[in-house]
Amino acid sequence: MLSGIGPKDDLTQKNITTLVNLRVGYNLQDHWALGGLTFLINSTDSLRFETVATIDNIIQYFTQHTGPLSAPTGTEAIAFFHTQDENNEDGYPDLELLFVGGSIVSQVANKYVFSIEDDIYNTVYEPISDKHTWMVFPMLLLPRSSGRIALRSKNPYEKPRIYANYFTDGGHDERIILYGIRKAIQLSNTKAFQKFGSKLHDIPIPQCAKY
Repeated sequence: MLSGIGPKDDLTQKNITTLVNLRVGYNLQDHWALGGLTFLINSTDSLRFETVATIDNIIQYFTQHTGPLSAPTGTEAIAFFHTQDENNEDGYPDLELLFVGGSIVSQVANKYVFSIEDDIYNTVYEPISDKHTWMVFPMLLLPRSSGRIALRSKNPYEKPRIYANYFTDGGHDERIILYGIRKAIQLSNTKAFQKFGSKLHDIPIPQCAKY
């Protein structure tokens, strides 16, 4: 858009000469994911910082590229679903579940990585800050909601305006995420997960408690 290719009205407002009038920036589609879906376990097998960042694990990772530090961002398994028909092998997945061997409480830095406000962290996560946990991220793969990116000015160093427009498609994207939440809880109740005593951490976010 700074080069003159974009919506003419927007470019004119920013004193940018329009070379090609195109709807640049009008199809922002983000793979929205739900963070914080946390489960408690009664074993010590989660990826907590103090049990993972050991000298032995660090040496193993840098010499053999294996061990707990080799899991990308702690993700140890991924599942894909075609939610309209799970048995359709030719269907395009519209939901992804990322299984993480730890959670927001597994290391202090996660509070800041996820930009969690103090009141939310203190209410929801502080009570389990010393527990072993795991987490699932339900992620949209084929979102129908779309947003927009627009220029603030003709200054290339100024950050653009981002209008995400999440969940503005009439309910489809929301239904997919809810499906993913229910599927994650269902999987957590299977025999394999119950070997570790997996239990949903169900303290609600204060702002969401009424729902």
